[in-house]
Amino acid sequence: MKRQALFILFSVNSFAAAMLALYIGFALGLPRPYWAMTTAYIVSQPLSGALRSKAVYRIIGTVVGAAAALALVPTFATSPELLSLALALWVGLCLYISLLDRTPRSYVFILAGYTAAIIGFPAAPEPATVFDVAVTRAEEIGLGVICATLTHSLFFPQAIGPVLHRRMRAWLHDAQQWGLAILAGQHPASNDRDRRRLAAEITEIRLMSTHLPFDTSNLREAGPLARAMEDRMSVLLPLVSAVGDRLLVLRADGAAPAELERLLTRLEAWLADLNAPRTEGEAILAGFQALGPPLGRGAPWGDLVLENLLDRLQQLVRNVQDIRDLRAAIQTGGRRLPATLDQGTPVRASARLHRDHYLAFLSALAASAATLFCCIFWIATGWPEGSVAALTAAVFCCFFATQDDPAPIIVTFLVYTLASIPIVAAYQFAILPAIDGFPMLVLALAPVFLIAGYFIAKPTTSLRALAMVLGLGNGLALAENFSPTFAGFANSNIAQVIGLVAALVTTQLCRSVGAEWSARRILRAGWREIARVAEATRPVDRAGLMIRMLDRVGLLASRLNVSDEDIGPTAADALSDVRVSLNLQELQAAEARFPGGGGPARRLLTGVARGYRALARAPSALVVRAHRPKLDASLLDDLDQALAEAADGAPSNPQMRGAARALVSLRRTLFPDAPPYSAKEETA
Repeated sequence: MKRQALFILFSVNSFAAAMLALYIGFALGLPRPYWAMTTAYIVSQPLSGALRSKAVYRIIGTVVGAAAALALVPTFATSPELLSLALALWVGLCLYISLLDRTPRSYVFILAGYTAAIIGFPAAPEPATVFDVAVTRAEEIGLGVICATLTHSLFFPQAIGPVLHRRMRAWLHDAQQWGLAILAGQHPASNDRDRRRLAAEITEIRLMSTHLPFDTSNLREAGPLARAMEDRMSVLLPLVSAVGDRLLVLRADGAAPAELERLLTRLEAWLADLNAPRTEGEAILAGFQALGPPLGRGAPWGDLVLENLLDRLQQLVRNVQDIRDLRAAIQTGGRRLPATLDQGTPVRASARLHRDHYLAFLSALAASAATLFCCIFWIATGWPEGSVAALTAAVFCCFFATQDDPAPIIVTFLVYTLASIPIVAAYQFAILPAIDGFPMLVLALAPVFLIAGYFIAKPTTSLRALAMVLGLGNGLALAENFSPTFAGFANSNIAQVIGLVAALVTTQLCRSVGAEWSARRILRAGWREIARVAEATRPVDRAGLMIRMLDRVGLLASRLNVSDEDIGPTAADALSDVRVSLNLQELQAAEARFPGGGGPARRLLTGVARGYRALARAPSALVVRAHRPKLDASLLDDLDQALAEAADGAPSNPQMRGAARALVSLRRTLFPDAPPYSAKEETA
């Protein structure tokens, strides 16, 4: 019931914002006040923080797009063909950049692209008017943005801070249950769907927190705390997965010390109790530290695995305590990072999420091609409404470019745009001519727009309802002088349909891909990154690496739900790619400490890089069936020799101890079926 009330509130606020923008547009004598009205609906968001950030980015993008139109139209005024090409390329370039950004900031680039088209194409026949068109477009967009922001911020605003906090709390609860199951002996690969969902939600939470600076709640200034919390949450997944694998090895061999099992029982109780005292966590941490076996060149496999496990368990305890401290600080309205935070836990430097340049290029190509197609049709026929088709194609290619296959959504918009035409006709030729004055106009529009606004607020019907609203707003084209003609009505609607069809056709030809195709590209991107880490000659940013790799796990999760192809077993091991990349980074950082320049370690890194690059180039069928690379058998000998050297230097060198842990993890991941490591063979 509460959700229904929120949907109704959103609809009322959106309609009020649209009518306020329309009224002010009429009062100021703006030529297209309906632009302000439709902008109010486009900008409106259920959460005030998301709305404000979208409003800011939309204004910036509009100004940049207007500036681009002012630069391009006069320059190519004498050549419609070159102007069409320039505007189409501008749309494609801006879309390409926006798809590489993958943050709310990308909205700036999308707006900059199609705003130039919206201003430039109508002004092309009369280039002298481009400045006036650009100014009025900016005014109308700004008016719609301001009205939407004020209305949703003043009347029962829905802050994003509490929603973000609830999402974090739910995520931590689910991660806690998974961790407890792992400690109790569950295989890390079980409940794979839950693991992928947790990875996907980390990216969603990370993107949601970017709206915090624009929020209306008291959490607005808690951005640093939220980012630190997300970093610690990201660390949890590979940590828990690694702990589970090492526990399986020790328990299967009967090599788990009794004191370790007692400490794990205490750890389970501490993890289950969110209010457990810090002193208990510190006591458990001290217990794990005291259990550490002495290492040396002759250290047995059981001791090496135990050392690896104890290190991961200590990281887990510190990480969970950090999360609890950060959560307490956020709940109490804190703004600074707690002094108790573990400074050894990696935090982001410049967290760049996964990027797909090829897919971004295809999207840009589709947008430019659709725009050019409409321009060619416009120039060849001399049809005055051809500009509407061109800008419509540009807008809708940009709107849905983040989808694997935008075609079905464009079809939905096309269907609901067509469905709006009879309603527009009824208003233009029957209802609006019979009313007089703005209050009567509001009453006449209220039923349709309030119902549509309610369905915009519902995630399952949002796109269809938005298509209806945009079709109504643009089709009515409300202006101060209202004198509809059937020819104008028919031409404008036909132009919109042609633009949508052009966007659909070029998208299907250039851009439509399946979820499994995207999933394979994401897997390959992760394998190429693993190869780059292994080949690196300079230190790799560990935090940024982990964030990108986990982001890919999350992207895979969303595609597995809609894919018909059997890529589940492949993606089920995607979290192991995160562990491999982090362990390679740790080994690479310690390579210089190995005796003789790290010959075995370097051969191992080179071989692993070669194997993952070959896997990334493999045909699609192999990508589906294989996950680990086919490595030369000699690399296992190099790994064991490097492990012996690392264990030998571990007692006196922390970096070599870290390298030994990394090598144990790599052995378990890359050679899971190999016989247990034997130190005697390396000392013979």
